[in-house]
Amino acid sequence: MAEQIDWAFSLKVAAGPSLSGTGKRSVEIYDKTTTSILAGESAEVDILPAASGELALVAITADQYGADPGPITYQQDDADTTPITLDGPVTLIGTGAAAMFPKELSTLTFTNGTAAPVVIQILIGRNA
Repeated sequence: MAEQIDWAFSLKVAAGPSLSGTGKRSVEIYDKTTTSILAGESAEVDILPAASGELALVAITADQYGADPGPITYQQDDADTTPITLDGPVTLIGTGAAAMFPKELSTLTFTNGTAAPVVIQILIGRNA
């Protein structure tokens, strides 16, 4: 049975243009994970197994986006991949956009380089 995820975004340049959108995305399975990471620590977060199907939605947020003394980063399953700085929300809606992650994605490792604890939230949607 498909699950429906409603989405919305709004961007506005001060004294300039704006861009917004809303929509719905059907997925066959989803998972929401919240993890707290202490300053200077790392945490491996399990994602819906690849056997669950094709990625259709990936959203990653944090309760802060800092770089003091270092950034918050995340890295895909393979330790040989380059860490990506999480300096704002990540929202990939649709199988095309979510294809930026490998289909077989099963874990993300987050490193908190800041001087304070951080709470990371992840929402993953897959289609079989």
